Amino acid sequence: MKNLTTLVAVATVAAGILTAAQANADTERHTAVVRFADLNPTDARNTALLYNRVALAAQSVCSDLDVSGSLSSPRRFSRCWHSAVKNAVAKINLSPLTAYAVGRGIAPAEAAVQIARSN
Repeated sequence: MKNLTTLVAVATVAAGILTAAQANADTERHTAVVRFADLNPTDARNTALLYNRVALAAQSVCSDLDVSGSLSSPRRFSRCWHSAVKNAVAKINLSPLTAYAVGRGIAPAEAAVQIARSN
């Protein structure tokens, strides 16, 4: 019951907001909402589904950077996508989702800060 209460609180407060990396050189920021109140994040299949929703939202948010013919486009899209997924996972802040993302090469937001501070 405590997990369900936590899920409802997180879903209500966070509302699954996905904050993306800057989509272009100016200060414009793109966002998308990822809804997940229908999912039980303690279930592995639901965690995978939530991650897929986040990844698809990141793809949508960063899609304007995926311009064919540009040599730098794939690199900018990749940076945007990874940053968007990392930020969304951090904002949603559910341990199973964070662990799932780490398993797919997405470092938690805190890890990037800790690495920078140790140098």
